[in-house]
Amino acid sequence: MHAIQSHQAGSQGIVTKIASVHVGHAILVILIIGIAVTMAGVLTECQHQSELLKQGGNAFEAYLALLQAQPIDSITHYAIAGVQLQLPSAGGNMQAIGLAVCYVAAPLVATGLFALRTIGPKPEVDTWELVTT
Repeated sequence: MHAIQSHQAGSQGIVTKIASVHVGHAILVILIIGIAVTMAGVLTECQHQSELLKQGGNAFEAYLALLQAQPIDSITHYAIAGVQLQLPSAGGNMQAIGLAVCYVAAPLVATGLFALRTIGPKPEVDTWELVTT
């Protein structure tokens, strides 16, 4: 019985610590990661396209034709295809993953932290009583 109570107390402590994370800070960290991944994808795409241009011939035109053959009809479709690594370039996939981190992971973490605060143990708060004389 003592082990069960100890486990419950330990898990409540973890929930309390996670719930005490400042939501704004958590979202900021996630957005910085997402933007960094997106920018790394932009740089990778620029590098690959410049290599195609250096090759000369029809390499760059063939790449553009490949991009146009796979039209992306929405930002959601773009993000899903990139997360599944189905875009025709590594840079495009990285950009889509960064976008998904910003638009999916950040709201999910915020929702999870708010949910933990509502279902988790409430922190003890000192109350003050108004004393009138």
